[in-house]
Amino acid sequence: MQTWRCHIPSAVRWAASALLPTMIVSGAVATSYHPVAHGGQRAFLASIILTALAALAAAAIVTWLSRSVAWSLAATGVILATGHALPIARLTQAPTAGVPIAQVREEFLRTEIAQRWQFTAEDGAAVAVQDGRLVIRAPPGVRAFVTMPLPPRPAALLLPRPRWWHLMGWGRPSVTEELRWTARLQLQNQFFVVAMIDRLLLQGTPYGLHLTVPQAAGSVVGHEVRQASVADGVDHTWRLTRSGDWVALEIDEHQVWRGLARGPLREIRFGEVHTDELHGGELSIERLEYRLAWDG
Repeated sequence: MQTWRCHIPSAVRWAASALLPTMIVSGAVATSYHPVAHGGQRAFLASIILTALAALAAAAIVTWLSRSVAWSLAATGVILATGHALPIARLTQAPTAGVPIAQVREEFLRTEIAQRWQFTAEDGAAVAVQDGRLVIRAPPGVRAFVTMPLPPRPAALLLPRPRWWHLMGWGRPSVTEELRWTARLQLQNQFFVVAMIDRLLLQGTPYGLHLTVPQAAGSVVGHEVRQASVADGVDHTWRLTRSGDWVALEIDEHQVWRGLARGPLREIRFGEVHTDELHGGELSIERLEYRLAWDG
């Protein structure tokens, strides 16, 4: 009993040698807080404190059992490395405000685009790259469209809620997703699908633009934009922006529609996806750009 008691003060004294490195390492990690990488600040700081206490407890136990400062420091290092590894890894993966997380730019200068994009053209229709433009022709009752390949994006941004094991972090980042293209449209009938972005449908008409907008309950609602003359055979610049809970559509720098966002963009198609007799015409796209960036 006498020997056991005399070991306790020395164990505490030797374990105290782990206090300074623990404070330095944990303090450095705590000051590196990033709202996207680490999520809620209180939970982040609580995890740092628990890791530090666990490291000190391990140092005390190992010192009492081995009476070795080296083993004490080794145990401290293992606990700190294990507890702080995920916050540090998340910090290295955190995006920088304004810098694109994912980006694509296509000017349709080479016919090799067909190897990257998915072309669909039924009998009587045509999809081709000609003179720096992507041309989609579809007579009434025939489908002709292209599917744009989206660039790789962090998995954490594609899920409705963040997951703790993702390196992108625990916080929900505020991002802006933008799709911009320049195109001209000539109608052969009453409608032609300019783009189908997930379930959002943009159709050119003789009077302007017809939108089919998905609702939260799964239904869709039609929306008419009569001030946008998009089927006049001249180039117009389209810009779809998703930021926060909202998605907005601009044509030639004028906002023509705004609605609730239904999550990140997952499937983008240009051209005639319908087969009824009221559709038909030609869509010619000159350039396209997709950009995803963290707002800060």
